[in-house]
Amino acid sequence: MLIDHRPRITRRGLLALVAVYGCYAVVGVTRQRYEVFVLIAIFGVYQATRLLHPRTVVDASGIRRPWRRRSLVTWSEVASVAAPEPGILGVRLTLTNGKTVRLRDFSAAESALVASIGGQEVLAPPPLRMAPPRATGVRSDIEIADDVARRARALSDEWRRMDAQLPRRLPRLPD
Repeated sequence: MLIDHRPRITRRGLLALVAVYGCYAVVGVTRQRYEVFVLIAIFGVYQATRLLHPRTVVDASGIRRPWRRRSLVTWSEVASVAAPEPGILGVRLTLTNGKTVRLRDFSAAESALVASIGGQEVLAPPPLRMAPPRATGVRSDIEIADDVARRARALSDEWRRMDAQLPRRLPRLPD
């Protein structure tokens, strides 16, 4: 069985947070800057959700992730586990229906361990697709002038087409 490694807040850590937030509150009240309480409330809600969030459990029966969209994933639904990739956080599971599920509570380095618990194989990441090469060479002044002339002709043709579809009701200004 594998349980996520999120560090739980300890009593000492909670007291330190309360002391820091209390100092912020005292400084805010003495300076009559009450927006500090909004910051304290935001950080307090964040810490409370981290404290109350249930842990993700990976065992032989499947993966239980409370408070997630897919809260239970059985190993029969998992097609493969992706190998760690640079820039991808967490373990990535590919399901039999083609969808992917990320286990963000576990580091990508633990992909092999998660796969071994479920009896799945670890697949190599797909090859990186490179961007197409840019056009080489510098355009000359003549090429740039031809391009501007072509765009001006296309714009004037578009204006004529629009005038033919919907004639103007206002008199045109002299050119």
